[in-house]
Amino acid sequence: MEIKEALVTARRAVEDADLPAQWQQCAFGEVLRSLLVGHAATVPPRPPGTQRVEGSDSVSGPGLDRLAARLGVSEDALADIFAIEDDSASVHAASGKLPATRSKATRDIALLIVAARQGTGIDESWTDVAHVRDALAQYNRYDISNFSKYLRDTGDVFNFRGRPVQQLRLTRPGWEAATELVKALTGSER
Repeated sequence: MEIKEALVTARRAVEDADLPAQWQQCAFGEVLRSLLVGHAATVPPRPPGTQRVEGSDSVSGPGLDRLAARLGVSEDALADIFAIEDDSASVHAASGKLPATRSKATRDIALLIVAARQGTGIDESWTDVAHVRDALAQYNRYDISNFSKYLRDTGDVFNFRGRPVQQLRLTRPGWEAATELVKALTGSER
């Protein structure tokens, strides 16, 4: 499929799905990716024991409970910036709340994605950087040339595997930094 045709098809699919505004950009990216690699886009069923958070399009469940307890933030507040479903976690914070510079955005988005995946139990200990890369691309903050360097420059918030960096694990200072960031984004009391 040609790129132009895939773009038009993805746009139509998202329009036809009549999704909430905060999900349209992410959905467009996923549909486009599916079209370009030749896989049909499917929506996984909601995991057992989960329910919709009232007034939100996010899913609440055991994973979100774990993350809320780990960060000391209510599930409702977390549902404003995360969508946790089955084995995926994505960030839905307003773009204006995230740093404009790519190096700082890489740090913040990596903290959010890794905390969400490790805090909910999606990833037991290590998180692939592909999840961070995808989230950065969603926010138009991905810098292919400096991505690994930006991650390594995050100080002591992550342990790393691979050269270039392929996996991340939050350290204790990383959990503290993630907690501060989530509380700042959600407006939760410190």
